Amino acid sequence: MGREGSIVLVLAVAALSCAQAPPPGTPEVQPVSAAPPAFELRTVERSEGDCAAAAAPCAHFVARFPVVTGGLRAPIREVVNGSIASLVARAGGSITAAEAAEEGVPGTVEEAAVEFLSGWTQSRAELPEDAPAGYARWVDERRMEVIHADHQVLSVELDLYAFTGGAHPNTFTELQSYDLATGEPLELADLVAAGAGPRLDELGERLFRRAREIPEGESLAEAGFWFEDDRFQLTDNFAVTGEGLVFVFNPYEVAPYVFGPTRITLPWSELRGLLRPEAAAAPAAAASRGTATRA
Repeated sequence: MGREGSIVLVLAVAALSCAQAPPPGTPEVQPVSAAPPAFELRTVERSEGDCAAAAAPCAHFVARFPVVTGGLRAPIREVVNGSIASLVARAGGSITAAEAAEEGVPGTVEEAAVEFLSGWTQSRAELPEDAPAGYARWVDERRMEVIHADHQVLSVELDLYAFTGGAHPNTFTELQSYDLATGEPLELADLVAAGAGPRLDELGERLFRRAREIPEGESLAEAGFWFEDDRFQLTDNFAVTGEGLVFVFNPYEVAPYVFGPTRITLPWSELRGLLRPEAAAAPAAAASRGTATRA
């Protein structure tokens, strides 16, 4: 190749490089997986006492939760797995690792198991002789499953069941979705379009009333539910799924324990115009566009 041909080739390569380079100041776009992340389930199980005997004193702890093993870049995978493990260890809640350390809250699932068994041992030593046998049989079950996964969002559900003596066990459901571009938990504000909050609550109230069979014209307070100023408001306990946005109101959150939890699903078909077009939930919404889902 002659000198002139070499110059032309160099200029062509330079022009192509300039065309592909982002303009100065353009934020870096973090790539996400083209497929849902791969994961496996991990189990941590510990017990004290004779749990095989029906009436013997016993404490049983079991935690089962997913661990992302592939499909994401290592830094993102570590963030998601760390958040999931912390959620299980703290039995729900959104406190930070620093807050957990300061307040003495278990930072790992193994620490949570040790704390639970230690509490049982101390409680058993303090129980009066005439205490019901059931008071000496403690259970702590923390079971998490993946309820949605695509190339941009991972959603999990943590179901908690605990009995440490008393009138009844306690149950709790924690929902969480993760933006797989960052690994960070998604908040409702990340998804809802500006000014669409009131309309989202209106849709939520309609589905809540349907789930609880509360007729129009009857106030929520009259039906036995606790909402500030008797005005319905969606909980921040939600997750992105293929059907829509799922919300769970736990016992004692908006009603007495005997009412149990309330679960509603806001279908994608009814969320059009209420979500940010660039929100991480967009793939799930697009996948079910044109199909109606019952709550």
